[in-house]
Amino acid sequence: MGNIILVGEKRAEIMNYTEKKYLKSLNWFRGIAIIFVVLTHVYPISFSDDTAYVVFSVFNNGTFYFVFIAGYLFWHLKDRFEYKTYLRKKIDFVVLPYIFVYLSVLILVSIASNFYELPWVVNILEPLKQEGIVWHMLVGGKGPNPPMWFIPMICIFFIMSSWIYKLSESKIFYFVFIVSLSFSVFSFRGPENIYPVYSFFHYLGVYLFGIACKKNERVIFDKASVMVTPMLVLYLIFTYVDVVTGFGAEKHVFFSIPTDISDIIVNYNQASKVFGALFFLSLFFLIEKKNEKADFKILNTLAEYSFGIFFIHWYWILVTREITKRLEFTQYNGIEFYIMVILTFSMSIISIKLLKRITGKKSRQFCGC
Repeated sequence: MGNIILVGEKRAEIMNYTEKKYLKSLNWFRGIAIIFVVLTHVYPISFSDDTAYVVFSVFNNGTFYFVFIAGYLFWHLKDRFEYKTYLRKKIDFVVLPYIFVYLSVLILVSIASNFYELPWVVNILEPLKQEGIVWHMLVGGKGPNPPMWFIPMICIFFIMSSWIYKLSESKIFYFVFIVSLSFSVFSFRGPENIYPVYSFFHYLGVYLFGIACKKNERVIFDKASVMVTPMLVLYLIFTYVDVVTGFGAEKHVFFSIPTDISDIIVNYNQASKVFGALFFLSLFFLIEKKNEKADFKILNTLAEYSFGIFFIHWYWILVTREITKRLEFTQYNGIEFYIMVILTFSMSIISIKLLKRITGKKSRQFCGC
């Protein structure tokens, strides 16, 4: 009888967690995700070549976690899903900040290029042609803020959300999920990240992976203590293979149909993030299960400002890179990297706080948070 009561209490604990509107574990994970995104872009050039490649490989492709969390939260809020309302919110809180943060800089670059030699070309007079200002906004990746390639891609997910919702409710969901995730692991990003439609298919499996994990949240929460160690081991193994093979998510482009088994190229970096997502998810579930009052203030802060940090961190990377170069910190092994990381995060958050104070309740429409 006692065992029955314990089992009942355990089920109640799991059900209570999975019915929460606010998931602390996912918020912590968002904090981890933005750390990976920023550290990907603060390339560790002041380390030795070998160390730099290891650091880059470990933190590369933070986009995986962002897309995974997006899929997870999409299904977490499925009961509130209404297509037109959903799109309206995404326009307000994603598209408008994108226009504010990126279009204004593109215009400034176009004007400044008449007086200075800049590494970017922005053509206002022929906006639809390659390097035109509208073209830049539609592809996002080849301009003064390269991480913006993510926005045109994620907008396709927003547009396709009604189809994704119906797919996720259908009997073929897990089949499509497995096929899509397999494609994701055997494909690579396109050159310069200027192909949002291709990127959508490259990351579709990752988004569906997030949905699948939310669908099985009770199982993952219940088995978190069993999962956390093997997921960490597999994560480290695939990261190690990625480093050793020298591939990395940026070394190959697109997807080619292999004619021979020897032609098959695995995106080990992408594969490692599959296990990384399960590791972080089970780890945070385990922490929250053992201590409901557990809190990570730094991760919560990073999560709160994550979208704003995403939008502007590249500008601060450019500034801090110039500062460390002028101060000749590159002569000290690794110092430049640490300084750039600290300055990029701190200045991004300070900038966002300032913008939030200026824009008030409309801040999400300017900086996404």
